[in-house]
Amino acid sequence: MTTPAQLELLRHTLGLNRNQAPSRNYFMTDAASSGFADLIALTEAGLMAKSINPEWLGGGFNFSATVEGRAYAVGMQPAPKKKSRYEEFLDSDCGYSFAEWLGIDVPRREYSRGRYQIPYSHSPRDMVRLTSERGTGEWATTLKEAKANYKNAIRTTRFPV
Repeated sequence: MTTPAQLELLRHTLGLNRNQAPSRNYFMTDAASSGFADLIALTEAGLMAKSINPEWLGGGFNFSATVEGRAYAVGMQPAPKKKSRYEEFLDSDCGYSFAEWLGIDVPRREYSRGRYQIPYSHSPRDMVRLTSERGTGEWATTLKEAKANYKNAIRTTRFPV
């Protein structure tokens, strides 16, 4: 019934190129635009209506979808894409970090200078270790060593299935 370009203009008129439901119903243009012939064809097919814009709007034409055009465009709407896990997380509005939402036990860093723990000191003389509910690594001088110690601790303390 319509060409892909005409359907895209009809969808754009209704705001269906950004939403699953119609959010507007207008398309303002002038006769020199590239899609004007397609808009006229949609008007002749009864899917759109044309009116003339007043001069204070810059002149040109205003196209709007008819009831039949709206039903046609909504019926031709592609199925929505499945949301990614991250998009589901963004929609959940739960207050967790993405790792917490996924159920990942993110290890905490602990810093120590000698036998006193300093929560957020990043001096090169500090010792660091990673700890979580799954295990605790040995103290190390670099974060890279601490990660290796933590992974080794988890590997050796896994619970049998």
